[in-house]
Amino acid sequence: MVQNGFPQNVAIAGVYEHPSRFSPNKTEFQIMAESAKGALDDAGLTRNDVDGLFGASMSMGLMGIVDLAEYLDLYPDYLDGTN
Repeated sequence: MVQNGFPQNVAIAGVYEHPSRFSPNKTEFQIMAESAKGALDDAGLTRNDVDGLFGASMSMGLMGIVDLAEYLDLYPDYLDGTN
């Protein structure tokens, strides 16, 4: 069912916490990619199942979520980034 343009059934399908708190040899995008893969693996999904991407970062900049989607080779229907 769709109400106000939004589906009423929503689920968070997988979770993953990156094991490292400090990784000087990895970029922010590499850490986010590893975390996204871990969450997808936890849910038994692939990146082809992704229809939305949400991210939070202090350093990705204004269009960072778009850059992240491109880095992950995702073309989601919805993007939302917080910095």
